[in-house]
Amino acid sequence: MFTGLGVAAWERRSCGAVSQYQVREWTPWHRHVTTCMLALAFLSVARERACRLARRRLVQEVDDGPALWAE
Repeated sequence: MFTGLGVAAWERRSCGAVSQYQVREWTPWHRHVTTCMLALAFLSVARERACRLARRRLVQEVDDGPALWAE
């Protein structure tokens, strides 16, 4: 069972640019993962705020009626 996984991982690693990426120490790997997690958190918060603002504008437009011209 694990032998097949090892062979599949070796085949993936042996092709192209993937073979160039090697984690040599833990510190750079942890920094990379931490940066990725922070980026994901930032994008999640930004998306939630944008959706909340769009919903608020939609509700306001429905309450006020359609905007026929810009004021």
